[in-house]
Amino acid sequence: MVDLIEELDRAIQKFLLGRTDQALEIGYRLLQLSRETPHAPSVYHHQARFLLATGDYDSAKRLAREAGTLARATQHSEEILTATLTILEIEMYQGQIATVYQQLKDLLDLAPRHPMPSMTMAKLQLAVGEFDSSLELCEKTRTLMDEGIDKISGPMMQMDKAQLLQMEAEALLAMGNPREAMKKLERVLLNELPSPIPYIHARSAFGQALAMTGDKDRAREYSDRAISMARKTSNDMHGHALYSSGVMLAHLDELDTALERLRLSTGLLVHSLDRQRAFFHMGELAHRCGMEKDAKLSLTSATRPSTETYHGRMAVQKLREIVGLKLI
Repeated sequence: MVDLIEELDRAIQKFLLGRTDQALEIGYRLLQLSRETPHAPSVYHHQARFLLATGDYDSAKRLAREAGTLARATQHSEEILTATLTILEIEMYQGQIATVYQQLKDLLDLAPRHPMPSMTMAKLQLAVGEFDSSLELCEKTRTLMDEGIDKISGPMMQMDKAQLLQMEAEALLAMGNPREAMKKLERVLLNELPSPIPYIHARSAFGQALAMTGDKDRAREYSDRAISMARKTSNDMHGHALYSSGVMLAHLDELDTALERLRLSTGLLVHSLDRQRAFFHMGELAHRCGMEKDAKLSLTSATRPSTETYHGRMAVQKLREIVGLKLI
């Protein structure tokens, strides 16, 4: 007899190590086995999260909805909320920004002390460019997690707290405050975590921050190390590291290499929201280099999946600048 909890834990461990294909393989075996057990909502929800990580939004949403249905049948309120938030996150990645924003506001009103709606809203605020609000909400969410330690524990909580620190750093970098961002990232780098993924994100962002402060040698060192680690983890992580390296090199005015790394990242990144950022920076750099045709193509790609995001809006604004220059 398969121990569902042990096997689900094994799938989660594979996922944390970036081996999503192996996590999915285990998860598919557990779906049928768990169906008539109290563990079914959790198994279905985790499999939805694994699928989301691959960019298979339709399958992920189908399983998340099934997780919610199973949780309602057993009146498991925590799993109902988790399934709902997973669906909203999927829809965010699909570009349904305004609808998700409103539903998250409603959830926050219903559960103001629960950290997970708060974390999801902070992620969305970061995507739409509400950097001050996202930073404040990330800090509040970490406090809620610390206060509710008996309810939220284990490796996923550690990962969530590391992700919140990374989000805070990203907001600070966008606001032009690299030194404060580095303080957040150092906390991630000094933690003992069950996955290399937060370290890769933190090293990548640290390289950007160092470049913004003018520390060129250390910026390259951190960036190169992140790329090396990411290459061994997954294509998506490799894409994230290349994207961050491209932004870092742009700060150092190494535009040709920056463009090439950003271009490579767009072929590796799983999520359209992540590719949107890379395409925006590509378009901006191409425009700086006088490559207007390339700039227009990249910026047009940066309007997808939505122009309601920060980089989507910035891409539209930049496209208008280019069109205006042509008319002049």
